[in-house]
Amino acid sequence: MKIPKSVTVGKTIYKVVVVQSLHNNRGGEIDYKAKEIRLADNEMYGRGVSGMVSKAFPIPHAEQYANFIHEIVHAILRDMKKHDLNNEAFVNALSGRLTVALSAPA
Repeated sequence: MKIPKSVTVGKTIYKVVVVQSLHNNRGGEIDYKAKEIRLADNEMYGRGVSGMVSKAFPIPHAEQYANFIHEIVHAILRDMKKHDLNNEAFVNALSGRLTVALSAPA
């Protein structure tokens, strides 16, 4: 599945940006204030004494797409003002099922 350059949730348009990596080795994050969904291109491993990353592994497109859907679920819950449902266990369960449903061949 193709990841769009922007997505509209409710009345908010989020720009989708692919970055080299994210803090804490996350695959994606949403910035509500900047109206951006950021997706990592790489996972970083092996921080040495100097703090430098010694290895970067590309994140496969299917995993980037799953991260994109995960961040959209966060955006939808925020738009619905359902902050009580905005926890990672719920978001992971829902986004995982959406990713499979949207990726399945017709």
